[in-house]
Order: sequence, then C-alpha cells, then structure tokens
Amino acid sequence: MVHDELSEETGKQEQEPAETPATENHPPVEPLAEAEKQPETGTTEPAAAEPMQETAATDAGMKEEIPSLGNEEHVISVEVSDGTASIGVVKDETSKALDFVEEMISRLLKMQAEHNFRDFWFYVKELNNFIFSSLRIKKEKKAELKERIGVLCDAVKMQQEGLRENLKKSSAQKREAIEKLIREANEMEPTAEGVELSFKKLEEAQRLMRQKPDEAEASVSAEESGFTRSDREALFQLIKTSKDDIMQRKRSIRQKNFETIANRLKEISDKVFYKNPREAFNQIKVLRNDMRNVALDRDHVKEIDGVINQLWKKAGEKVNERKEQDLSKRLSGMESLIVKNNQFIKRLHKEIDDIKVKWADVQNDMFKNRMNEWIEEKTQKIEKVTEENKSLAEKIAFLKEQAAHQ
Repeated sequence: MVHDELSEETGKQEQEPAETPATENHPPVEPLAEAEKQPETGTTEPAAAEPMQETAATDAGMKEEIPSLGNEEHVISVEVSDGTASIGVVKDETSKALDFVEEMISRLLKMQAEHNFRDFWFYVKELNNFIFSSLRIKKEKKAELKERIGVLCDAVKMQQEGLRENLKKSSAQKREAIEKLIREANEMEPTAEGVELSFKKLEEAQRLMRQKPDEAEASVSAEESGFTRSDREALFQLIKTSKDDIMQRKRSIRQKNFETIANRLKEISDKVFYKNPREAFNQIKVLRNDMRNVALDRDHVKEIDGVINQLWKKAGEKVNERKEQDLSKRLSGMESLIVKNNQFIKRLHKEIDDIKVKWADVQNDMFKNRMNEWIEEKTQKIEKVTEENKSLAEKIAFLKEQAAHQ
C-alpha cells in the first residue's frame, strides 16, 4: 500500500507517461528507484518533496534515528493520517541484530570492569553463538565482530591470570597463618585447660577461614572464600583432623576424671556405712566443690549425682542430731519457694497463651519469629522452674524422711 501511494503521486507529477512499461510485461519499477531516476528524465521534482522530508525529521511519532553501525540497510515508511503523509526511516532486521550485538559488547565491558568473570564467559559464549548462527549479519561484519570479541576475551584472560597470581600469594600467606594456629592447638598440654586452649586456637583458625575476601580475591576464587581450592580443601582437612584428635584427648581426660571421683565416692561410702556418717556429709560437700573444676561428660555427672544422693540419704538416716526447729524452718522455706515457683509457672503459662492469641493477628514474619522466641524462652523457664520444684520436693521428702528416723 505504501509503494502504491508513492507510485500514484509520482504518476500524477509525470502525467501518467510511466504506465507504458507495464503493458510490455516488464516488472514494475520500485518507487524508491523510480524517484532516483527522475532527474535523468528532465522532469522537475515537485517542491512539496522537501517539506515531506522535513516532516519526517520532526515527526514526534517516529523512532529516534540510531547512529549507523556500518552495515545498515533502511526502508521507507509512509504513514497517512487525516490526509497528511509523513515519511521516516525504519531500521531493518540486520540493523536491529547489530544493535543487539553492540549492546551485549557494552555489557561485557561492564562485567570486565566489575570482575564479574563468571557471567562474562557465559555471555561471550552465547554472543558468539548468536553471531555465528545469525542469517541477518553479513560475513564481513561477522569477521569484524569476531575480532573485537577475541581482543576483549584476551584482555580478560590476562586480567584473570593476574588476579589468580595475586590470589595464590594471598592464599599461601593465609594458609601459613592458619597452619601455625593448628600446630599450636595440637601442641597444647593434655589437660582440661590445654584442651580448651586448643579449641580456641581452632576457632581462631576457622574464623580466618570464614573471613570475607576482598573483591579481587572473591572474583577469581572458585568458592569465593579468598583461598585457592587446593589450599582451602587442605586447611579444612587439617582442621578436621586436629579437631578429632583434640576431641579424643578431651574424652580421655574426662574418663580419667570420672575414675578419680568414683574412687573418692567409694571412700565416702565406707564412712557412711562403717565409720563416721557425719564426716561423710563433709566429704560429699568437698567432692561437690571439687567437681566444679573437673571436666566430666554429662553421663558421668548424672551417674555421680545418683551415687551421691544415695550416700547422702544413707548418711542422713544415721544422723539424728538435727533439731526439729531447724528442720521445720528449712522445710518451710523450701515449700514457700515451691509455692512461689508454681505462681511464677502459672504466670508464664498465661503469658504464653496471650502471645499465642496475638501471634495469629501478626502479619510481619520477623515479628512472628520474635514471638516464637519469646514462647520458647518462657517454656524453657517453665521447664527449669519445674525441675527446680522437683528437686526441692525431693529435698523436702528427704528431710522429712530423715526426721522420721531421728
């Protein structure tokens, strides 16, 4: 339709002498080519042509002209609205493809500047595939683009190689510092204090391992850890081996501590049953105090507590010198504490119920998580106080039983 309107306008200017070739079965001349031949016929071009070009250049509805990339082809676009014609230049598919390539090259340059090499090589591969398979880009232009991209890739390879060398040096320095901490951890004395210091050394080594690398290191490190892969894996293995050895050392120390306390309990048991029950109380107290500074496993502590409670009970059954008043006062204090604790537990339960009611109306997930933490904290307090009440109840029962045997 665009070509027909141009032909009709040109035909009117030449008073229809151009229709003759069509009767001789020749293909019709394209409007743009016909317009270029008009000066040869001696026909004066209408003065209206210049205003039409001016309209095309200033028409607000047309696309903004993009600078030429050296391989563009254009077509003429004519739009008719309310009897007024406007002419503009519209890019063809080849120009659009080249625009896309230029835009991608700009993005690659930005990735190079930002050390975003992972994305750089991904988009280089995709861009090369696009250029190679494109049917819209001419062979000569493809060769030019291939050369440009090759130069950019060579520059990035050199840049990465330099960063890798810097990373190797930095990684080696960090590895040396961490290995020194691991050696110090392994050389500590085989005591409870030495074990604790060993673990602190390993914690410091792990902190250095987790330390955030600078931008240059992170851009070339496979794990973004500031270490080369080989250094990182070697250090992790060293730390794991050292931790296993120190943990075994810790278990051995605790086992020896348990055996020592078990022998002392045998001596206390002999005094409770065969010698001086009153002295057994004092020795149990001393033992409890000594246990504060002794490293033990939880299972060992539980077992020792069970034996001590039995010894204490047996010793109490043999001691009848406590006065009724002192016993009543002690029992009253413990019972009051249980009552107070029960009131505290009741109040905590009410607070938990209130939080649960409010929780359903809260929309903020972060605040919901905080409310869940409150519930957990209060629940732990309830468990702790309940356990305390249980312990108090056991002591009250013990004292009453002891009084009954006086």
